[in-house]
Amino acid sequence: MLTIKLHPAIKHLSETQLEELMAEYYDGDYTVTILMKKFKIKAHSSQLVSFFPPLVLEEESEYCKKPLLKNRPSRTGYSSLQPFCPVCNHVVGQSYCRCQNCQKEYVDQKLHQAEKESIQTEEKRLAIKKAYDPNLFQKVEEQNLTLFQRISLAALLRLGLDEEGKVIHPPIGYLKKLTPEPDLSGALLLALTKTNIIIPDIHSSIDAFEDGDQFPTSFRIFYVSYYLNLAPEDGDTAAMFKRLMMPDPTLYNEKKDICFGIWKEIAMSEVLEYLNYSIEKIGFELNPGKKTMAIITSLLEDYSVSQLYSIIYRSIANTAKYYQENKITRKHAGNMVVTHIQRYGERAKAEGWEIKGFSCNYNLPQTVISEIFFNRILNIGSLGFEMPPTKDRKK
Repeated sequence: MLTIKLHPAIKHLSETQLEELMAEYYDGDYTVTILMKKFKIKAHSSQLVSFFPPLVLEEESEYCKKPLLKNRPSRTGYSSLQPFCPVCNHVVGQSYCRCQNCQKEYVDQKLHQAEKESIQTEEKRLAIKKAYDPNLFQKVEEQNLTLFQRISLAALLRLGLDEEGKVIHPPIGYLKKLTPEPDLSGALLLALTKTNIIIPDIHSSIDAFEDGDQFPTSFRIFYVSYYLNLAPEDGDTAAMFKRLMMPDPTLYNEKKDICFGIWKEIAMSEVLEYLNYSIEKIGFELNPGKKTMAIITSLLEDYSVSQLYSIIYRSIANTAKYYQENKITRKHAGNMVVTHIQRYGERAKAEGWEIKGFSCNYNLPQTVISEIFFNRILNIGSLGFEMPPTKDRKK
């Protein structure tokens, strides 16, 4: 039997008087002030409804098996009050109930979830170890590296190799950029991962591997750490690391076509980096696609990266003026920039204009692959920025 204790402010009322008070309150014929005076209740008028005994519901509390109670609503009809247990104060339907039972259940759930996640983590770690155990991979012979793989490794090792020479840290955390644009950095990493020259290190972050049925065969190339799966040509690992980080320029001397291709890739990436930087700075929208790539590739036959900086700057300035005068969209303005770049570059060539190049942008420092290629491999330094890509790399 559930006993409801009356609030002291209405304890002097008989059961009949209490029923009469509540009936007249909800009928709304009298003001609350009149009712409180009539029934000799001393309190603020806003407190009256809170003095009423709660409704006893047929539904029982899930924990204490006692009938649930529900506070009575105000006569305005608005109420967000939830049923509650008179014993443990459990509130039904509340997202975060503070009763002891719910708190214990909450803690138990957290512990269970933590235990479940710990088991899953351990299972994933074991799967990674099984999939990428270095002993499962045949080592790639150092002498079989392509020239692009060599320069890619040089950039990667210079930035990411730990002091013990055992692990290459994840590229996402490097203080300096591998290449000017993510696409070229991705191509660099793929050239090494697809051939198992580098393989994911078994201690890589689990989050770097994609969840799913094929776990852990799919991974995010910028977020895993790597193990160098390479056999030194002379059996000396220390000497190999030196050769890899400081590639021999003579290997590239007679490979003009390959060097020309690498130069074009770096130049293209540097131009795209500056274009995207400039577009974002002014607030236009551009997602460079095949059209933009084709235009830049064509212009690099006649202009250096330095000169294309200048052409891009002028094209954006002209587009910005048109944008302000004609109220076009930011996306339309971004596309117009590319059109202006092409038009300006072609007209400058046709009319023999002298395009004075820009200096390197302070906010876009030279990347590691550019430093290695122009300073060590080609030995032309800043000319890699100041002259168009060419097979004739003499200073």
